[in-house]
Amino acid sequence: MYFVTLRKDGVSYSLRLHEYDEAQGGGRLNKESTLEELQLGNLKIKYDEVHGFVPVSFDADGYSRERIMDGATYDASGRAAAAAQPQPGAGPAGGGSGAGLA
Repeated sequence: MYFVTLRKDGVSYSLRLHEYDEAQGGGRLNKESTLEELQLGNLKIKYDEVHGFVPVSFDADGYSRERIMDGATYDASGRAAAAAQPQPGAGPAGGGSGAGLA
């Protein structure tokens, strides 16, 4: 297996690279597992000092369009994942207070 290390807020995360092919530039990150592991809603990677943080785009299959070489280490950033929001009309078990109902 092939891995990349992403550093977020001083913590290092080792993430698996999928569809690895060195001739094509490396492997791809899985969107769901990467964002879940880093607890982010979107992902930006700092590949070098010149360009700063660059948004990572994912294709319809859920894999990064950019390829990353095995063993690389980059800084990562992004928007924090949104906390689960209660569904409209959902209340405590057994119903709500009924306040606001006509």
